[in-house]
Amino acid sequence: MSSYPDGLPIRFDTWVKRLDEWEEVVGVVLSVDRAVGMVSFRGLKVVVPPRELACIPDFESYLGRRITLLRTDLTNRPLCIRFADSTTKLQPASNPETQSEKSILEGSLN
Repeated sequence: MSSYPDGLPIRFDTWVKRLDEWEEVVGVVLSVDRAVGMVSFRGLKVVVPPRELACIPDFESYLGRRITLLRTDLTNRPLCIRFADSTTKLQPASNPETQSEKSILEGSLN
């Protein structure tokens, strides 16, 4: 049987979900396909518009990390990423660009 690098078995019953605005997914990022806007997590593939995925140029740096991916309705920041760890509070992956984004993130972290 095949397995992930950390030894967990690969499951072939993967769900595909279109991420709507203000929906969030949490998991370990396995791959990113920018052409179709698909991010693969363990047991789940999430589809977002490719132009929104292009707003995060360094998304590949999150491969193998447990993150939360939040799709918003903000035109300048359609996707927000936070690092997720089962033992700590969620932390922002990058600095918010505007004061309103900062208040959104602070409100969601409290």
